[in-house]
Amino acid sequence: MVCARCTGIYFGALITAFLNLLPVSISISKRLLFYSAIPMLLDVIFISFGVYEYNKVISFITGNIFGASLFIFIFEIIKDYFLELTKEKNF
Repeated sequence: MVCARCTGIYFGALITAFLNLLPVSISISKRLLFYSAIPMLLDVIFISFGVYEYNKVISFITGNIFGASLFIFIFEIIKDYFLELTKEKNF
């Protein structure tokens, strides 16, 4: 069993992976990755301090935002790495 937040992270990454097959190039910076984590962190903090009760929908949405951003960020790093390898070999 996986919590709603983790399910949102996995689902966001999965949907973004499928959307990444389209010929659209999306790039994300570290700053935007950090900003996408803020709603999820605030959700955890608010639940921990009792500001509001745990809500599966909110947790799923905040996880989804972070998962999609994280996938794009990691995919860009891997893509840039392989582009550098091909540039080095082709001189």
